[in-house]
Amino acid sequence: DQNLDVDVIGALFEESDGSLWAGTATGSVIELDKTRERIRYHTKTKAFDIRGLYRNESGILWIAGRRFAGLIKYDPSGEHSDYFDPIGTSAPWNSRCMIKSRNGDLWIGDQGSGLWQFHHKTETFSRFDHQANNPQSLGDIMILSVFEDHEGIIWVGTPNGLDRLDTATHTFTHYRTSDGLASGEIMNIQEDRKGNLWLRTAKGITKFDVKNNKFKNYDISDFSVGAFEITRNSSKEGVLFFPLGTDGFVTFHPDSIRDNPNIPPIVLTDFKIGNKSVSPRDPN
Repeated sequence: DQNLDVDVIGALFEESDGSLWAGTATGSVIELDKTRERIRYHTKTKAFDIRGLYRNESGILWIAGRRFAGLIKYDPSGEHSDYFDPIGTSAPWNSRCMIKSRNGDLWIGDQGSGLWQFHHKTETFSRFDHQANNPQSLGDIMILSVFEDHEGIIWVGTPNGLDRLDTATHTFTHYRTSDGLASGEIMNIQEDRKGNLWLRTAKGITKFDVKNNKFKNYDISDFSVGAFEITRNSSKEGVLFFPLGTDGFVTFHPDSIRDNPNIPPIVLTDFKIGNKSVSPRDPN
């Protein structure tokens, strides 16, 4: 193992051969080969506080992050960077997450300007914004998480709940605490092999049965908590991992979750007055 001369890793991208790319809070990109024995630092990305990283088939890195506008297109072989600013004002973004959808487009969640779709063929942007007078618009201007499920549906986590995007009509369906969510703050979205969504919220873990439109909420204490934070969200065996920051991570296999169909009876084992046990038969 080699020590990395870096403070904070904000984004990771793993290629099919096991090679790893890591984006840092200082804007550098670290390249590790599949053996993890050779490390190369890329310091000319023009980025800062990297939060999203993707390398396409041509070897180009697309970088999203905080404190710079839009996306950065970075060529590692020539150490050359280009900015893609959709607004043209050079106003800094505060990108929190980025995914690549099955059609090759990038989806960037920003903490102040909503959801952005980057069309990889034309290298242009589409924006999805929150509009107070449009109930079918994005539910909140702050995006905490973005996810594409096995059917290609884009799901968006906000501080105000879970949103489902209809890419044909560009409209959103909203799921709120009134629909069964324990918390509206959706910080991470994953999917199990049965098509259920699992959400990391401010109040624990929530299972969303998409087919039946039902939510089931769990407390963090119901799961196994690890001692350090990891970056993989799932394994080949179907095990899900939810990072909890400095509190470690939660790991479980969705098939291992069994709800108790029998509601336990209420049994009174003690009765106290003034913190002293009292017998019902005591005349005093």
